[in-house]
Amino acid sequence: MKAWGAHLTSGLVQLALLLSLAWVAMDFWQAMKVGEQPASPELPSRADGLPKVNVEALLRVPLFGVEQAKSKKLPTQKVVRSPLHLEVLGLVSAGEQSAAILKVNGRQQVFFVGEVIQPGVVLHAVEGNGIIVDRQGRLERIDLPSRPPANAG
Repeated sequence: MKAWGAHLTSGLVQLALLLSLAWVAMDFWQAMKVGEQPASPELPSRADGLPKVNVEALLRVPLFGVEQAKSKKLPTQKVVRSPLHLEVLGLVSAGEQSAAILKVNGRQQVFFVGEVIQPGVVLHAVEGNGIIVDRQGRLERIDLPSRPPANAG
């Protein structure tokens, strides 16, 4: 009886190995079929199999985007240095979507042109080295600090 049990175990091991081999062969066969698929008809190919590239079209694409039209000119009203205690941390000049990162009451916040910073204070314009705010009808300038803040790491 022991011999028959050993023979059955040996047969089961052989069956498991045969099934594993069949599984690997089927997986290999499917991988080979995937590699045989023809190239996409939408992309014309060169003789070496690589898609054609229109270099002239690539050269016409502006690398850094298109320059926005200059935003509306500031009125000829005199701009004075602002006495407000706002710290300019960063600027994004993007025409009408310009924004400023400001430290207001100890908190860092982002304001877009036209938004109220504090009651009576509206972000009027973003320039290369600072911002102009409209404080109750008077234009005031707040510049970027000339050096990083003391707590900057």
